[in-house]
Amino acid sequence: MAGGDRHRRRPSQLGCIEANAQALALYAALCQEVGLVPVVEPEVLMDGDQSLERRREATEKVLHRVFAHLYAQRVMLEGMILKPNMVLPGLACARQETVDEVADATINSLLRVVPAAVQGSRSCRGGNLANSPPRG
Repeated sequence: MAGGDRHRRRPSQLGCIEANAQALALYAALCQEVGLVPVVEPEVLMDGDQSLERRREATEKVLHRVFAHLYAQRVMLEGMILKPNMVLPGLACARQETVDEVADATINSLLRVVPAAVQGSRSCRGGNLANSPPRG
């Protein structure tokens, strides 16, 4: 396959975001339809060398699209739990921010994008930043 053909077959970043946002919203709507509380977990992967600022932008873009699809599916935001990613620089990024900088970026992104009707949010990570070995 020629190089140009290979790139044409690769899904676009926006297409992936839209497909995942739509799937999360459909899952949430189906859960609520049968009386379950959905845990909606949009995620920005940690690989790559993007800065904290670039990851903040990506996280906010993903959350905007997820909430647009949740509204379209008529998901009751008060009846769901959001499990967002922490806003972290990429694993290969030369500058790794402090715990306080990561916390500020994460909280500010959530305050900017998540509607007030969402009453439950849970952020989970395999470890905690204070005890993690230096990355990078």
